[in-house]
Amino acid sequence: MADQHARLFSRRFQNPVAKTNLIEVDDYPEPLEGATPRSFVPGTLWVEHMDMLKTVNMMEHRTLAYNINKLVVRRGQHFRILVTFSQDVASDDVRLEFLIGSNPNPVDDTRVTVSFGWHRPSKSGWTGEAVQQYGSQLELAVRPSPWAIMGKYRCYVVVNTGGHTVRSRRNDATDIYVLFNPWCKEDGAYYPREQDLQEYVLNDSGIIFQGTENSILHRNWLYGQFEKGILDACIYILDAAQMPIKARGNLTCVIRKASAALNSQDDNGVMQGNWSDDYSQGIAPTKWTGSVEILKKYASTGNPVSFAQCWVFAGVFTTFLRCLGIASRTITNFSSAHDNTGNLRVDLLFRGNVIDNINTLDSIWNYHCWNEVYIKRVDLPPRFSGWQAVDATPQETSEGRYRCGPASLTAIKTGEVSYGYDTKFIIAEVNSDVVHHRYEDGEYTVFKVDKTHVGKLICTKAVGSHNLMDITNTYKYCEGTEENQNALDLAEARGMMRDHTVIEEEEPLRVNIHVNEVYRGQNIEMMVNIQNLTRSDRQFHGRLDVATEYYTGVSDKPFYHQDIDTEVKVNEAWQFLYMLNFEDFRQHIFGVHTLQVSIIGEVDTRLVTEIKLIELKLHAPTVVVSGDRHINGLVTVTVTYKNDSGDILTDVDLAISGTDMDHALIIHHDTVEMEQSISQMIQVRPSKLGHYTFIGKVILQNVYEASGAQEFDIDS
Repeated sequence: MADQHARLFSRRFQNPVAKTNLIEVDDYPEPLEGATPRSFVPGTLWVEHMDMLKTVNMMEHRTLAYNINKLVVRRGQHFRILVTFSQDVASDDVRLEFLIGSNPNPVDDTRVTVSFGWHRPSKSGWTGEAVQQYGSQLELAVRPSPWAIMGKYRCYVVVNTGGHTVRSRRNDATDIYVLFNPWCKEDGAYYPREQDLQEYVLNDSGIIFQGTENSILHRNWLYGQFEKGILDACIYILDAAQMPIKARGNLTCVIRKASAALNSQDDNGVMQGNWSDDYSQGIAPTKWTGSVEILKKYASTGNPVSFAQCWVFAGVFTTFLRCLGIASRTITNFSSAHDNTGNLRVDLLFRGNVIDNINTLDSIWNYHCWNEVYIKRVDLPPRFSGWQAVDATPQETSEGRYRCGPASLTAIKTGEVSYGYDTKFIIAEVNSDVVHHRYEDGEYTVFKVDKTHVGKLICTKAVGSHNLMDITNTYKYCEGTEENQNALDLAEARGMMRDHTVIEEEEPLRVNIHVNEVYRGQNIEMMVNIQNLTRSDRQFHGRLDVATEYYTGVSDKPFYHQDIDTEVKVNEAWQFLYMLNFEDFRQHIFGVHTLQVSIIGEVDTRLVTEIKLIELKLHAPTVVVSGDRHINGLVTVTVTYKNDSGDILTDVDLAISGTDMDHALIIHHDTVEMEQSISQMIQVRPSKLGHYTFIGKVILQNVYEASGAQEFDIDS
């Protein structure tokens, strides 16, 4: 196929555009004229050995955690190489060549030559310095350009002496990886608070938040960006996406390309999304405990991995970004709008006292996960640099591909939606109004506008802890403030439609539903409060419904309902406690862990609505680590789960995953009796220094889940 492509375009380009980094190339298969032959010839000059000083360099570049046998450095920072020659040589005669991809060319910086004498500086921005000489040994320092192409380079030593050119043989042990550098002020990936980089670049595990804003679930996730094979897997993603090598120094281009390449919606990307309840052709999204197995599967097969949902896309994207040296974090937006028409309103349609699911096209997800990256936007005015939102979950197309971002958070917050990329879509996710329409007399009319429901809480894991950090104010000003109104006005002026319905009537009744935290197997107590806000007594006619709901906002038909018919006196409130026994709804919650409680009723022909979501939780398993916590010591990890749900559990998986594990160990149990404990043990020999994380997880019916984790350090 590659040969056919080259023939088809042979008269269009002098050489085809290089789009593959992970290729084995012998750039100089034949000796140059006057060079040392491949076999030893006494009395001639040749390169005996190149010591890449891997340990020292990687400690200085903060890359020692990468489980890889080659040198990994960051651009914009010096690294050293010790070259041994067959005889003494002057440093002025020595050059290093760094080549990346096929057909490397100095014009596009895919072939870089670094000199160490009084030579003209390289236009590529790479610099070199001869540190010191020990007879026939020469220590050289190289500083890759802060805008160098990110990826894997082949390295050669070249000596010009006595009218002859000597070049070292091809040796893959001297290959180096050059990554983005958030510690370098000249790099577009620079992050100003160094203490945060331990979290946003170097932390290989984290927490992804799910559930609802009133019932938040913590999902442990192993990013594993330093695990064996992951760096190559991340570069392979760009190769498979056919991203030109010469463009891989551009942060915005790399991030946007990855946003499309991580899903398989319109190409052969990393993960296949699945929001059904049929995962028979792959692995249910809930069973993944980290990114490593997914990335290794994709890199080894070239086929999309099944299956993923938003938190999986976001978790794997974080791994990709941190692995390449880009400060990043996983974000959760609770009550996340998915507007199909690209405006600042989510339209909910009602017929009678029920939602018209057939004609309602917009939706509000209970939560949605995406990513943020911290970069300099050289394509935008300076004020739009900093944190950018980017999303790999395939929702809507952007410039013909399923991708989203990077979009400046400053642009999102201030309503500057004309600045790319996909700012309009993200501002709609976090700052839309929810407009309620009622069908009557042959048309829909607005009866309620909720300006506070969408984007109730936007959060991420706090730096240095497992706590939640509220970052809602980085996406929007406080609801009802002049600043937020100005931002929405500007977004509207830039083409986003808003709702300007004025409802002159005062709200007749205010409905509130209160539910305490609920674990699976427990009964549910729902306290309903209806308050009269008017100057006269009011009659309420309606019903309370309970239905199962998926996290994407799609609900099934109600399985429980109670009519409500009551008079509410002036300045008083009507209260009633509804009890829903677990036995009455257990048959309806197979494969679903969220219940939607809704109250819809009429007050003097005016429709009143209220919706409450209930997360049915599971207690987390315990994770115990014991043994010799040293390199090659034997560490025992035991995961135990006790069924205290008050119910016999069916279709239960107990999973263990962690550092130095290629894949999760999953043990299936058809049933787990009440009060029964199940456990699983593995033994691991740590292979490297640094941070280790092990996650234990229980998954019920591919949907319910709870996880626990233990972390420790290997320092000797």
